[in-house]
Amino acid sequence: MVSVSDIALLNLDAWQVNYSDPARSRQLAEKALAMATVASDVSGQAYANLILGYCHLRQRGITDGEYYVGAARTAQATLDDPRLDALLRFWEGMRLSKAGLYEEALHWYLPILEPHHPALMPLDLMRLYNALGVVYLRKGDDLAAMRCLYRALSIGRLQGAAPERAMLLSNIGYMQLCAGNPQESLLLQREASELLQLDAHPFLVPLVAANLALSYLATGDAEGAFEAIRPLLGMDLPGSIDSAMYAFYHVVAAHTFAERDQAEPAKRHLHRARQLIDQSAEPDIELHCCWVQSLLHRSEGEYAAATLQLQMATQRFSMVKERFYVEHILREMANSHAREGHFQQAFDTLLTYQAMVEQTSRIAERAKLQTLQTLHELERVETQRDDALEAMQRTDAANRELLRLNHELERRMEEIEQLQQALKEQALRDPLTNLYNRRHLQEELPAVLHLAERQQYPVSVALIDVDHFKAINDGYGHALGDEVLVMLGQVLKSSVRGSDFACRYGGEEFCIVFPGATAQDAAQRLESMLVMVRSAHVQCDGKTLAGIGFSAGVAEYPFHALTQQALLNLADSALYQAKQTGRGRVLVCGVDGISIVGTLNAQNGLP
Repeated sequence: MVSVSDIALLNLDAWQVNYSDPARSRQLAEKALAMATVASDVSGQAYANLILGYCHLRQRGITDGEYYVGAARTAQATLDDPRLDALLRFWEGMRLSKAGLYEEALHWYLPILEPHHPALMPLDLMRLYNALGVVYLRKGDDLAAMRCLYRALSIGRLQGAAPERAMLLSNIGYMQLCAGNPQESLLLQREASELLQLDAHPFLVPLVAANLALSYLATGDAEGAFEAIRPLLGMDLPGSIDSAMYAFYHVVAAHTFAERDQAEPAKRHLHRARQLIDQSAEPDIELHCCWVQSLLHRSEGEYAAATLQLQMATQRFSMVKERFYVEHILREMANSHAREGHFQQAFDTLLTYQAMVEQTSRIAERAKLQTLQTLHELERVETQRDDALEAMQRTDAANRELLRLNHELERRMEEIEQLQQALKEQALRDPLTNLYNRRHLQEELPAVLHLAERQQYPVSVALIDVDHFKAINDGYGHALGDEVLVMLGQVLKSSVRGSDFACRYGGEEFCIVFPGATAQDAAQRLESMLVMVRSAHVQCDGKTLAGIGFSAGVAEYPFHALTQQALLNLADSALYQAKQTGRGRVLVCGVDGISIVGTLNAQNGLP
């Protein structure tokens, strides 16, 4: 005879695989429901019906899901089970979230957690925090999403379920991508993919593969993206996969092939993605489809059609909070306008894009709060470790658990240190050239001068300005102008040595600090850099530009000035004089004014 405990264990098994393998979850729940009906186990029937409701909801079978959940609610009226009541509320929140009603979903989620529901299992809490994080991400609240998803991950790591942890890592990676941090996203997605290699589940593999490929695309690595999706190409994915998730996989695959200039497979995957989003309205996927279609039009030289697709994408911006899509589409639209010769529209779009890029760079400051939240989660892990030690200190199991928790603490501490370093570096870098930014110069130069004063050696400061940069933008387009700045940044980065450092000072201006170098030494090195820039060829959208030059002004500490601002002012005056006297030259501030130290042949006009 079947016991109540057997039914409860079967329901538990069904609930544990509900996220990773919904088809298996449904089979187990249907078996539990049949056994509970025969045994007149009302509680077993209620939980089996609830799990079936979740299975149908994950496959967007809302009507069937409501039928099973309705049966669970009827049973709850006689059971008064706190956990069952909380999970019923959770289901309602998920239903509203699936419908895009995120504010209403929050009204169902938050009361379950305030305070923590004592009847919920850790697995329940992990899934609730994950769902809450996804809602906050869809609402555009990156900070709240980080807090919830990392909390879910901290619980998931303790549970030790590889599929659940992979899902959480992939969600957090997607969140990092949307927050403008593709490298961090790539690390998380790789970890998620590695976990699924150990414990593969057909429901999660396409999601993690698509997220991993998208992170590679964000870093400009189309081949890495192809390797991420390649194992799934030609496979028959299970019908239990959510149509929106399936559409997401196909549009990312289409994007990957488009970036690899493989138009035919890109079109096939894009067509499949569009078929699937007809079944489930997903504005972010629809927007992504427009983006990929524009890439295909561009590859075929149909620039007007490409621009039209991008304009259709912008019409969905208000429905999409993930700034990753908005930022990349704005950049693509600016390039598309420029290709069509609509330079004013390209310029206006670039201004909007630049404003968003600056907002994204400031996300590092907000992400510091994420580090604080992670520290809070460490305190929770420490508490759980101590509780485990007190409760099981006389058993071998307690020792093993303690050792695992200690390893977890060490790893999380390393993660925090790496995150703090990455956030610090991100805040001090110019996103276009990857040189240091003006903020780094303002923070670092006083320390350089202070050390030079103590050890009695000179420091030279140079300000550099690209010659005729406005004419380059006006004549060749802002996209090529950006490539000029990238090229100059690469030359400066390859030319600095030792304790030197180069910064993007603003616009087309750059600054180099030469500790230990006299103005004469610095000027000679700048002359060499000018030769390298002159010989460089910059290409963009089929246009080539060569013979680019720059003008530079140099001032030396302590010979010319004793303070940071005075040095920069004198270097700026020398730069101004260099541009006034013909450009393409390096001038050094003299004792009685500005003197020419070196000059390359300047050209009166664009190269």
